[in-house]
Amino acid sequence: MLRRLPLLLLLLALVAAPAALAADQVFDLKIRLDLPPEVTTRLRTGDILQVIVRPEVQYGRRTVPGEPIVFEKAWEPGLVLEPIRLAGVLEPDQIYRLEFRIVREDDRGRETEVRYLSALAKLPRRPVENGIRMRLYLGHPRDQRDNHILVTRDSDGVFRVMLFTA
Repeated sequence: MLRRLPLLLLLLALVAAPAALAADQVFDLKIRLDLPPEVTTRLRTGDILQVIVRPEVQYGRRTVPGEPIVFEKAWEPGLVLEPIRLAGVLEPDQIYRLEFRIVREDDRGRETEVRYLSALAKLPRRPVENGIRMRLYLGHPRDQRDNHILVTRDSDGVFRVMLFTA
C-alpha cells in the first residue's frame, strides 16, 4: 500500500489540475458594435458611448468582485468604431451584465442616459477567443431586460461565450 501512495497522489494531482487551471483563467471580452443608421442619426458630437461590464449576483452571491469595468468613447461624425477589447474581465461560470449607454448633456448641462440593448437575444455559443458582434437597438424606458454574458466550458473542453437578454 505504501508503494502505491505516490502513484495515487500523482493521479489525484493530474485529475485536479484541469479544474484548478480553469478556476485561474480569465478571458478578454472582444465586442464589435454594429451601430445601425437609426442609432447613428441620433448621435451628436460630444455624446459619450459607454460599454459597462458588471458581475451579476447569482445564487445570492458574486464569484468575482462587483466593480464595473467601463469603456468610454466620445462620438464625432464619421467616427469608425474599432472592436472593443476589455482585457481580463471575464471569469468562467460568472454571469456578467453588459450595458450599452449613450450619455449626453441636455440644454441645462445635466447628463442624460439612453440605454441600448443587443438586437440579438441569443447568440450561438462561440469560442471565447472569437469576438462578439452586436447590433444595438434603442431600449424602451420601461423595458427591464439586460444583456448578459456567460463563459462556460463545454463538454469538448473549449471555453465558449454565450450572450443572452433577460
